[in-house]
Amino acid sequence: MIRKSNILDEFGNQFPAEKDRSLKANQYDVVNRWAQTDQWTYANNRSGNANDDRLTREKIVAASRFEFANNSYCRGILLKMAQEAIGTGCRLEIMPKSPSPRANKAAKQLEDIWQEWADEVCFVEKLQMGVVEEIVGGEIFHQFRQNRALKTVPVDFMSYEGIQFQSNQIQKAFSLYRSTPIVDGLKLDEQGNVVAFYKLRKNPGEDGYIGIDDTVTIPADIMVHMFRQDRPTQYRGVGQLAPCIDMFAKLRRFTEATIETAENAASILGTIETAFQPDVCTPGSDSPVNIPFGSGNLMTLPDGWKYNAYKPEQPTTGYGDYKSEILHEIISCLLMPWNVASADSSDFNFASGQLDHRIFHRYILFIRKRQEERFINRFFRFWLEIATFVPGVIPSGLGAFDHKWYWPGKEPIDPGKMANAAKTLKEVGLLNETKYWQEQGISAKDAIDQQIRLEAYKEVRRKEIAEEMGIKLKSEVQDNAEPSQGEPDDEKVTQAKS
Repeated sequence: MIRKSNILDEFGNQFPAEKDRSLKANQYDVVNRWAQTDQWTYANNRSGNANDDRLTREKIVAASRFEFANNSYCRGILLKMAQEAIGTGCRLEIMPKSPSPRANKAAKQLEDIWQEWADEVCFVEKLQMGVVEEIVGGEIFHQFRQNRALKTVPVDFMSYEGIQFQSNQIQKAFSLYRSTPIVDGLKLDEQGNVVAFYKLRKNPGEDGYIGIDDTVTIPADIMVHMFRQDRPTQYRGVGQLAPCIDMFAKLRRFTEATIETAENAASILGTIETAFQPDVCTPGSDSPVNIPFGSGNLMTLPDGWKYNAYKPEQPTTGYGDYKSEILHEIISCLLMPWNVASADSSDFNFASGQLDHRIFHRYILFIRKRQEERFINRFFRFWLEIATFVPGVIPSGLGAFDHKWYWPGKEPIDPGKMANAAKTLKEVGLLNETKYWQEQGISAKDAIDQQIRLEAYKEVRRKEIAEEMGIKLKSEVQDNAEPSQGEPDDEKVTQAKS
């Protein structure tokens, strides 16, 4: 019997019941299957902020942190992602708008000061931590601050987990009377822009937290909120491992179950079988005798009994295939190639390896671009504002300038083929040298300067070594052997006079 609904549409027609929608002809298979299975029981049309509420985010983050702490595959994949994206960090290049020898020298001094500051605050390590935290925790907050303990420029940033940014009860009640969306931990203006953040003074996960909503308001101009936005009106980040957390758990449980089965099988030496009834075989003179053998014993059996060695069946031949399939599902949402995630390139050749890395390489470039646009450039401007008031940091004569970041270049799999390809492109005039050197993690200007300095240094060292050894260079010998121009030959002058 079909259950009918009492809900009417705008024309007065009666809607079919929720379970009866599959009876209607529809060209979308997903709609037809909706009422046939419970696969989409929890599917909904809630907004991104409503769907990603605090409880949901905290559960996903807790599960992700657990897998990151206990699953070697999970930790290895995320650390590889951070190494690929950040590597040894980005290098700053200052480009004066009015180039001159003095301005170029000042630009080099400012680059050195920035690098010295970056080494002091472990800037590269913090960037790598941020990449991992954004994947595991879904978001990370960076707060700019002054730090007078530093020896270079007294400014750095402090990173916080997403759980520490929450709204208290008063802030939530005030948000109910605003036309903007209610977002936990964020204060929005009428246009939906974030103007401030509400941060708890203490992380709720720390020991001693008693649950008091003691928050401080931090203006948005000294805060950077890094998260991946998947929906148009999304303001908080969700752990990027949400689609594959259960896969990591299955992978770990399958490994543990296989090992436990193998250990149980290894503890059983064998079985005993007999052609007689057990009560017929009396020990008598044929009672069992234990014979020491290695770390165990061999046993003599009564008449009619036979010993069969136990054959363990774990791990099976499909053990590796199952784990490979699970890992393939996991890395699909991280856009990571198989040989990077598994650290196994035995089934790859040069062409297939390059093809699989193309999308991953673009994703790495995207991560670096996001770091520049949303965090590094903003922090560098804040760093310059503070550095202006520190004597000796901003060199004189620099003037107005632009800046650019250079990331570590991708190491070639076959340097010979890469060099030959670049040489061929250069010979036919198709090589963009500026772009080529940028891909190597260095500017074209620095590359040319290094080549010129190297050739000049080689020439100077040749002359110094020749003087130390008391020999003459080939070029000097040729200069002494050739007669000077304009000096007449004596024999030719005599013939001319006669």
